[in-house]
Amino acid sequence: MGAALKNAAPLRVVTYMLAIGRKVVAGSTIMALAGGGVVAAASTADAAPPAAPKLVSVTPSTNNIKIGWSRVSGVHNYNISDGTSLRFAPASASTLTWGGLHPNSHKCFRVSAVSDGGERSAWSQTKCATTKAGNKGRGSDEQAAQALKEQCAGLVSHAIYQWIDLRNLATSRVREKITDALDVNKTLGRVAPLVGQIISSQWGYLQSAGKEQAFPTAIKACDKAVDVFINSGRL
Repeated sequence: MGAALKNAAPLRVVTYMLAIGRKVVAGSTIMALAGGGVVAAASTADAAPPAAPKLVSVTPSTNNIKIGWSRVSGVHNYNISDGTSLRFAPASASTLTWGGLHPNSHKCFRVSAVSDGGERSAWSQTKCATTKAGNKGRGSDEQAAQALKEQCAGLVSHAIYQWIDLRNLATSRVREKITDALDVNKTLGRVAPLVGQIISSQWGYLQSAGKEQAFPTAIKACDKAVDVFINSGRL
């Protein structure tokens, strides 16, 4: 075989070596020929997005709708959409309570998954529900408060995750970014300054602890802020 290669026309040699290379490094990109061999690079295929989650339930109450989905692997967070706005849940979550709704409100939802690299899956199927009619009472107040805390934590953790790598970000800018993230409705706008103050006071810890602490820290900050405002009668 060596003599045959030596006497072959250059084009035939290249063709032969490429054929050998394809067999040896199938699925990779051949970059160059060197010393009679094939130099192959790693595959250039883009990372695949996560599988689409399956939306399994939408359960309404008077002022909110609880959305449930099947978790998928390789996920950083989930996006939940009502068709006009997005809310976020961490990879460990399989439910989200969409609060702040009026009785007899009809809403439709779908869910997608986002990988650590930012690739988004296809959307799940859509499911709809209508909030229940009923008189306002203590139970519905508590449900509304819990839904507000969950919405706050989702938005704040998303903001932290986006900005945590900026090592020289001043705490005043942290508060500003948190306020921007929560400026989606009047109620969240009221708690935004206190949430921003809590998060900015822990910014050094968050930057050393890493992004995985974004959601737990956001939960604690939002729980405290919402409770302070409820107990003071400002919500």
